[in-house]
Amino acid sequence: MPKIVVLRHLWKVGDDDFFFSGNLNAICRAIFIGLIGYSYNNISVDTNNCSNLDPFLGVKDKYLIQKIMLASIVLFCVLILLNLSVAFISTRGTIMNNNPRKNKIQLFLILRGFASIVEAGVCSVGIASL
Repeated sequence: MPKIVVLRHLWKVGDDDFFFSGNLNAICRAIFIGLIGYSYNNISVDTNNCSNLDPFLGVKDKYLIQKIMLASIVLFCVLILLNLSVAFISTRGTIMNNNPRKNKIQLFLILRGFASIVEAGVCSVGIASL
């Protein structure tokens, strides 16, 4: 099993482990929020002329894309807060003493799971509407 030395301590690392920290997840989601916000701003300018959207996207409701984008922005903000909360709470305690994070982390993980399911639903509606 491969080993890594961090802080003068030898840690065993499984070769099939994938490490994607909560902070890196928050940064990626913040970039997506910027991209969606930019697209939302450009589409909101173009929706005044409904004939612009219908031939290219085949959307019957000209505000449907805006609603989906706004819902995605709100969900991404909620998920960023939940991911940062989970990352912060996970730093409490030690490997052997999980009492400081024992009760709090379960609630945030359940909320994060529920928000991820809602996010998948919003993405599915967005894809199906196009």
